[in-house]
Amino acid sequence: PAILFYLIFMIFPTLNAFYLSFFKYDMFTIREFIGLKNYIALFSESLFRWSLFVTFIYVFATAVPIVIIALGSALILNEAMRGRAIYRTIFYLPSVMSLVAVAIIFSGIFNSQGMVNYFLNYLMNREHVIRWLSEMPSALYAIMITRIWRSFGYYMVIFLAGLQNIPVTYYEAAVVDGINGWKQFRYITLPLLTPTTIIVSLVTVVNAFQAFTVPFVMTNGGPAERTSILPIQLYKTGFMYFKMGKASAISVVIFVTIAAFALVQFRLSRKFDQ
Repeated sequence: PAILFYLIFMIFPTLNAFYLSFFKYDMFTIREFIGLKNYIALFSESLFRWSLFVTFIYVFATAVPIVIIALGSALILNEAMRGRAIYRTIFYLPSVMSLVAVAIIFSGIFNSQGMVNYFLNYLMNREHVIRWLSEMPSALYAIMITRIWRSFGYYMVIFLAGLQNIPVTYYEAAVVDGINGWKQFRYITLPLLTPTTIIVSLVTVVNAFQAFTVPFVMTNGGPAERTSILPIQLYKTGFMYFKMGKASAISVVIFVTIAAFALVQFRLSRKFDQ
């Protein structure tokens, strides 16, 4: 049953997307085979090229901070401290919140009359309105901050699991040899945490490439399509303009990009295992 479920809901839709990407298809008329024209048309459009560019910015400008913040939080909360379980729960809670709810909350926070502008004006003693969600690059910053806040707690838990799998004897031996603090992290924690870091990096990047809900709810790709990352472009092309063949081509581009990154990560992981 599990294999059948996987074939029906994963393998078949993926293969069908590859197949449809070679057709002109609007869901209402007969499919017309056009070969690579969908791909040629995509890469000829300035909007798609911008969407590809801003997607890479969004992915790596969120993945790197998420990994760093998650690792830092895990290191702090792995130490013996009062209320550690409470802090872990607080940091993890955002990752189980509804994406739509998070997007709506942060839309209010980044509203021109919202909390962010209020505190910025209070701290700087000024009266200035930043239109976070209707100007660039602030709109992109807003959706990136939202994703980082919502996601890092989940990856923090993975790092915590990795830290707790490191034998304590390594640290005890290091203390005997007079190695403390930064050197323990540099020569013990970081190398032994490398497999976990690779997994977290891969999952973070893959999820970022597939991000849709938060950018769609907060900006809908605006202003003027400047935050229209690839999943939003896919949705609009397929379900607003009914160009299912071209939308399938966008999905193939996303798939190939993720697969290429995953291949690099697996190569790094294999090199580490050797």
